[in-house]
Amino acid sequence: MKLFFLFFIFSFKIEEPIIEDIIYPKSELKLNIEHRIVANLKVEMEIDEDGRVLNFVFLNSENIEKERTDYFFNFFKNQIYGKKIKPCTKDGKPIKCNYIYTFSWVIYYPPPEVHYQFYNGKLKKEFIKTLKGDEKSIKEYEDELERNALKILSKFNLKREENEEFIIYSNLNNLGFVFQELKNFKKFFLKNYNLKEDIEFPNQKIFLFPNKETLNKFIEENKLPQWADGLYIGPLNLIFSLIPIEKKNKEVFLHEIAHYLINKVLFENKYLPIFLKEGLAEDLLYEYIKEIKEDLKRWESYKTLIKRDKKNYGILSFLFF
Repeated sequence: MKLFFLFFIFSFKIEEPIIEDIIYPKSELKLNIEHRIVANLKVEMEIDEDGRVLNFVFLNSENIEKERTDYFFNFFKNQIYGKKIKPCTKDGKPIKCNYIYTFSWVIYYPPPEVHYQFYNGKLKKEFIKTLKGDEKSIKEYEDELERNALKILSKFNLKREENEEFIIYSNLNNLGFVFQELKNFKKFFLKNYNLKEDIEFPNQKIFLFPNKETLNKFIEENKLPQWADGLYIGPLNLIFSLIPIEKKNKEVFLHEIAHYLINKVLFENKYLPIFLKEGLAEDLLYEYIKEIKEDLKRWESYKTLIKRDKKNYGILSFLFF
């Protein structure tokens, strides 16, 4: 009986189709970026006896941003749909079949200064340089972001307050506590790095959004990283964050201020790998929160995250250095 069963299996052997000469997406930026992950896009194909692909249907994807999925799906579909590949075979003879296939390739994630925009399935690239930036184009981009932020904030009884270093836009009647927090954090930064206390940063503009919805709207309309709760884009003199009243919002706000101070003073707007940039900012914030004796739940949650996802090495690069 066992011999008959084995004979039955091998006499009807089915071979999968063979897909050859696939071109995979490549980074057009040609940057030496540290952070990279494997992207997966799974499709189902209907293939006839001649090997012609009659149907090409999206199933799911991993590690691909939502707004980029259609682009990559069409990237592969244009290479295969309606074309011929080596068909499925059963016992050596071509047969019609449905076949599930996963395209896998490496994606290099650029820093926030580099982002993509999609219009009608076509890829448009914007690159705000941090090392060799054209001053005119950087100023134009800075002015554009400022106008767009003010347009959204103007619907919330917008006010402007400033001191010798910072200009802050928000809907709050009194920003004294924000200026005091900035003063304390800057003082700690200078002490932490043994720097002179007379360093000044005139005309640094800060835009404080009243809630996450308005900040998300600004981020979405300007094609900025959608995962962000706050932004400092060097070498622009702009910081975008939520009003720092709640503890979480305060920590995000100070994280962006840390980027600004470290970028301006220590590295003079030079490009840093993401793991180093984020690591330095989080380390400075950690030491400050510890100094003022507030709870460290933010960093405890990192430990939980790492324990839960030990094999995701990309997480580590954003948290520690």
